[in-house]
Amino acid sequence: MTTATISAQAPVKAPKTAKRRTFSLGKLLMAVFTLGAISGLLGQIGSFRDIGAALARAEWTWVAVALAASALTFPVAAVGVRAGLGSKLSLSPFTALQLSSKFANLVTPAGVGSTALNVRFMQRHGVDATSAITADVATSVVSAIGELVLVAVCFRLVGTRFNLGELPAGTGRVVLLVLLVVGIVVAIVSRVPKVRTAVMPHLRRAWSTIIRLAKSPRDTLVIAASAVLTNLLFSTCLALCLRAYGGELPFATIIVVNWAASTLGGLSPTPGGLGVAEAGLVAGLTAAGIPTDTAVATALTHRLLTFWLPPVAGWIAMRRLQRAELI
Repeated sequence: MTTATISAQAPVKAPKTAKRRTFSLGKLLMAVFTLGAISGLLGQIGSFRDIGAALARAEWTWVAVALAASALTFPVAAVGVRAGLGSKLSLSPFTALQLSSKFANLVTPAGVGSTALNVRFMQRHGVDATSAITADVATSVVSAIGELVLVAVCFRLVGTRFNLGELPAGTGRVVLLVLLVVGIVVAIVSRVPKVRTAVMPHLRRAWSTIIRLAKSPRDTLVIAASAVLTNLLFSTCLALCLRAYGGELPFATIIVVNWAASTLGGLSPTPGGLGVAEAGLVAGLTAAGIPTDTAVATALTHRLLTFWLPPVAGWIAMRRLQRAELI
């Protein structure tokens, strides 16, 4: 066979190989989150029974309005996140991000899930990882300052209304446990050289980001106002849940109770402050003079609207953000 004959023949096609399916880190995390969320919800079946018994005697009109107040927290919080990022994007993806955080926080302690989502979201918009983390921390600090100012004013108005002698048994142990965990973390960061070396540069970058925000009063005020309004909406939800069971307290007292419970829940190592936040709400309401049975029903209903229902919409929002390649 001549060379010309060989060249005239049709080229031999390489055999087709089966297409490999690749699994990204995002898909893996999504699977872990889903399984963790299901496990967390299944573990709360007893609490769901308690909620059912509580809702049977609630005034549904107040519960419905409380749900609306809870839903409004997501676009309001999104305004602050967008201001912290300095983005010109529409509010819709940021609102979806806030919903997604509710799903992520269901299976991660101390807001780790929401921080990871925020950082991933920023990276998708061209922000490097270090800047994304520090921007998230700086936004959280400015938000915390706004909330502390609000709570300080409310504490001033509340005065000596709380009766700590009426707290449920075991409240002190919960508070001490949370403070112990915080103390251990601070001690590790401050005493262990390797940990301190790893953490301090990030804190310095976060401080520089705070300085940058301080030089932009408009963004800083937007972040603080967003945090304050979000806190007011959650407090409104709590007040409406209390009203659904015939209870009533001054709004300043409600704000203090809600802030204290959410702070304790945020410091606890359980996902979404599970158990700790509920105990904090019951303790705060009881100390303010609400009967224990009403306080328990109010706390469970409030957590149903603000913690257990949002992850359902959060899962849908997370899937949409993934399909749009925004996280």
